[in-house]
Amino acid sequence: MLTVKAVGGSRMADIFIDDSIPKMDASSAVYPTARLIGDSLIVAYHLPGCETCAVIRFNEVIDWTYGYPNDEGLHEHALWGKGLTFYEFHEVKCPEGGDKRWIGTFHDGTLTVRAKSVDVVDEQRGCAPWAAIEARFGPGVNIVLDQTRDGPRRGGRLQRMLRRLFGKYFRP
Repeated sequence: MLTVKAVGGSRMADIFIDDSIPKMDASSAVYPTARLIGDSLIVAYHLPGCETCAVIRFNEVIDWTYGYPNDEGLHEHALWGKGLTFYEFHEVKCPEGGDKRWIGTFHDGTLTVRAKSVDVVDEQRGCAPWAAIEARFGPGVNIVLDQTRDGPRRGGRLQRMLRRLFGKYFRP
């Protein structure tokens, strides 16, 4: 576990790679897919080699975002140089008992989730991330997050659709 102290305003936070979440790599950090079920955010993504997908669940979600920076702009993220790395899920803990936050860095965007906890739900072999969610949870509304990357910055139709689907949990 890599732990680094990061300054965020006037308080310090710990950021570390969350080893409980399955690893991705440069070949597999594409097409993360999400579904909101109650106050849980389900996320599926490719594992190295793209033959298997991990399905993880963030519990008691406060809010979440997906968008800039992508891997080419990750050096502009506030936690770059303080422990944030490419193609990993990181946990950020605030010392005053604030909300836990996870940051997942993908090719085309960065996923940030504030939630109570995260757990690994499943690994599905031989399918796309959206199909991995459907295999575990049945049919529903899945959003391929890479298709949203321009929406939050430009206020596009996709952002409005995400706001309607995910309500208060989606923060542009």
